[in-house]
Amino acid sequence: MYTLRFFGSARVDTSAGDADERVVQPRALAVLACLSAAGPDGCRRDKLVGLLWQNLDTHHARHALSVQLHQIRRALGKDALFTEGDGVRLNAEAVVADVGQFREAVGTGDLGRAADLYQGPFLDGFHLSGCVGFERWMEDERQRLAIQCLDVLETLAKRAESERRPATALVWWQRAAQHDPFNSRVALACARALAASGDRGNGVQFLRDHAARLRSELEIEPDVEILTAIRTGDFGVGPDYANGAQGSDERGGSQPVIESREPASPSRSASSAPTLIGEVRPAPPEHASDTLRWRGNRPLRRRVVVPVVVTVLALVTTLAVRARNTDVYDPGRIVILPTEVVGLDTTMSALVMSHVHASLADWPSLTPARQGAVAEMWRTAGGSSQSAPPEAAARSIAARLGAGLMLMSSATSAADGIELHAVLADAADATVIATARVTGSSDSLHTLAEQLTVRLLARAQRMPEDRIATLDAYEPAAVRLYLRAIGSGPAERERLLREAIARDSAFALAGMTLLETSPDYYDQYLGDAWTPVAAMLWAHRHRLSPADRAYAEALVGWRFRPAYTAAQHVEAWERAVEVAPDRPRHLRGLALACYRWCSELNNGWAGRWTTRVLETHDALFDVEDADLGFVERGLEVAFLAGDHDRMRRYAELLPEPALYGRWLAARGLESERDAAELQRLVEDGELNDYRIGNVAVLTGIGLEDAETIARRDRATGRIHRLRALVQARERGRHAEYRALRDKMFQLQHTSNRWDVFLSNAVIWEWAFFDEPETDSVLDALDGTLTDIIARVPRTGPDTLATAHCALAQLRLVRSDTTGLAEAVDFLSRDPDARNLAVARMCAPFLELLAARQEGHEALTRATRRLNDVLRDRPLDLGTGAGLGNVDIMLAGAATLELARTLLALGYPEAGLRVVVRRPYRAGLWGLFGYHIVFQLEEARLLAAAGATEQALAKYDLYFRLRPEPPDLDSWRETWEAARAEREALLAADRG
Repeated sequence: MYTLRFFGSARVDTSAGDADERVVQPRALAVLACLSAAGPDGCRRDKLVGLLWQNLDTHHARHALSVQLHQIRRALGKDALFTEGDGVRLNAEAVVADVGQFREAVGTGDLGRAADLYQGPFLDGFHLSGCVGFERWMEDERQRLAIQCLDVLETLAKRAESERRPATALVWWQRAAQHDPFNSRVALACARALAASGDRGNGVQFLRDHAARLRSELEIEPDVEILTAIRTGDFGVGPDYANGAQGSDERGGSQPVIESREPASPSRSASSAPTLIGEVRPAPPEHASDTLRWRGNRPLRRRVVVPVVVTVLALVTTLAVRARNTDVYDPGRIVILPTEVVGLDTTMSALVMSHVHASLADWPSLTPARQGAVAEMWRTAGGSSQSAPPEAAARSIAARLGAGLMLMSSATSAADGIELHAVLADAADATVIATARVTGSSDSLHTLAEQLTVRLLARAQRMPEDRIATLDAYEPAAVRLYLRAIGSGPAERERLLREAIARDSAFALAGMTLLETSPDYYDQYLGDAWTPVAAMLWAHRHRLSPADRAYAEALVGWRFRPAYTAAQHVEAWERAVEVAPDRPRHLRGLALACYRWCSELNNGWAGRWTTRVLETHDALFDVEDADLGFVERGLEVAFLAGDHDRMRRYAELLPEPALYGRWLAARGLESERDAAELQRLVEDGELNDYRIGNVAVLTGIGLEDAETIARRDRATGRIHRLRALVQARERGRHAEYRALRDKMFQLQHTSNRWDVFLSNAVIWEWAFFDEPETDSVLDALDGTLTDIIARVPRTGPDTLATAHCALAQLRLVRSDTTGLAEAVDFLSRDPDARNLAVARMCAPFLELLAARQEGHEALTRATRRLNDVLRDRPLDLGTGAGLGNVDIMLAGAATLELARTLLALGYPEAGLRVVVRRPYRAGLWGLFGYHIVFQLEEARLLAAAGATEQALAKYDLYFRLRPEPPDLDSWRETWEAARAEREALLAADRG
């Protein structure tokens, strides 16, 4: 019998000794983990293949799985696995797994055994390189099991409390707090258990430690109840404890009585929380208190409360002056009509109405009308708790009180208590704005009214249903702040959301809303305002609905998953769209992620990336009016792809001032009338957009317009340097290009970050883009980089990684291996640098440069490794301060050198797959793209691959961009060589 241990580790135990080495290999353990988590149903082969061999084609992947299953059988016995059709499952009589035992124990209610089986996070520390799908599945499974374990521990703790066993309850609460150390609800419960056991001082200290952990590790403030408990030392221990009343514990100790309070954290107990219709909720426990709690007051028996409330309301009604039609109209005033009751005592109508009125009175944007006046008018109109007056009468009441809204409600007897239903309508025409329904115990009317109000107002704001369902999990005051924030302006919204998070430190939805205004990777700067909220959202993302969780993982996952890549980033946004295809923010995030990265991950300009991003634009335009920038970005991609149908559709969405979009449409669709008008705007100086120069270089279309703008800028001295750099470099005007580049760096060269940025720009231009530099310049750069690396105190990890990378490149290209080993070691091993995009790309890049001197086999091996890294395109986790897109510059240089190496090795087809993945940034192409160089390399690769017609088209574009010989000798030699290559290709084609 073998036992698979996946909690806290990944190993195979056997009574016969050490496990066979064939089942302790990472791939075998991964297969066994998948089968263990699947339980008796097992897994389909297609799922295992998709998780573990996603880089292989179907035939080879299924063969690899068969080999792996054969090895597992040889190690664990031929009866260890059952393979039935396309399914694979473990034989429980030969192999048992702790994961399966845990879930079985939970299912049968043996919670103590389940808690003992959970020895740590699922597959803790386990990693399988190159398997993005498995890593994602493992993290999701780990999160699900962790949540299940927390539920087990909380249930055991609450069970011990209900059985008056305080010492046992404390043990379980402490295990729960250790399991989820950032959970404020659990921390408060643990502190209460300490106080109930007579250790109030350690309860306060425990909360202090928890608050310090939140501040230091998540950089967020604890919620108000935590801070209040620390300040007052009041944990809700009832008066019986103070008087010495005790209950017996199983260990022979005594238990103080703990007064039941509303939880401080995001979750409410299952016994009292109302639910939506259709949800399954367990019945209240037999020991549930038959009390009703008013806010801030001691509990009163229901038989006392109901008559008192009815008497008070009757008195108010009697003394109220009949309303006259003198109230000034207020669109935020709301008439709360008496509650209709069905199957309940008629006194329940006044009670429900008073709770709803009290709940709505706390909303700043709403003003409940005077209840005495409403009740008097209601009776006059013939209404009662059993029947409602005609609709016209309800509207008349609202009109006389100057109300813009009216709320109608009903209370019905339900199997597990009471069901409340409410309708919010426009008072003018009775148009229904929103409806809501909650069910719960009649002893919790205040909570039910709060839930009803929250759901009603959330639906009025058209909040998605899956999101509304999660609001019950958060502290009510925080939810109120959140709903107020949704309809507020940017500054007020941010203030309210931060206040909501301060009230409930696990309010993941508020954190997501605070961050979702910037779903683009580069817009999420890691400043003081962003990082702590992102950390809080990531820590509590499991509290979100599936759609919101997928969005949150795409939004901030790049920051908290190690060794993150552009491929994972795009896949995360694709999952978010799959889960909720109708959410505009999900679609926008995918479109932006694809615009940033898909050209580097797929097959070039006309490949899957253009199709994907344009399809996403189409879907977004169907569900939302997109802003100008988004329409122009879609039009730009359609322009590059030559998709005229989409260009026409997108052009219709452009507002009149959208000059760049209009220019794209006119040039792409060859509209003579529009082109003439735009030409006039260009010449008059009204159309002045640097993107025109960049897109003109990418396509060769509109170069005259770009030149006109550049000439005017030079004449007026108002030079947009990036645009001028594009024009000068790509057209071959080297003297102008160098003057502009030197001027730009002179203006920006103000810190060590710019020292290294300048050094990288010069090195990459010199080494890979044929820029000439004298030995004195290169020696000076060597000294600058050496000083940065040796600087004390040390510079940031991003600057240091970039300096190591640039210095090693500089020396390797000069046939100097000094410092190579040190650079590779730092980039690969330093804990602060190794996950940076620059480090992860540069280490294999340096190995490729060094392998030139080591022979064909070493060069081939280094080529494969660099290609593997660039294919997924690492993303910078932002450990340091960021460094002006140096990673894009490195990606361009590495891609070019990789393509050239593949051509030299005799693999032009592979080189073509590489060169079309070059970085695409239309807005920054002049600085990072070096498009002219890539065009020529692509033409040479196509010629070597035998694609003569396509090669000639690339040569033609090269000469359209550089129609005249450049003014630099080395550039002119390259230009003349390209012309000779084209003529030879033409001659061979004709022959």
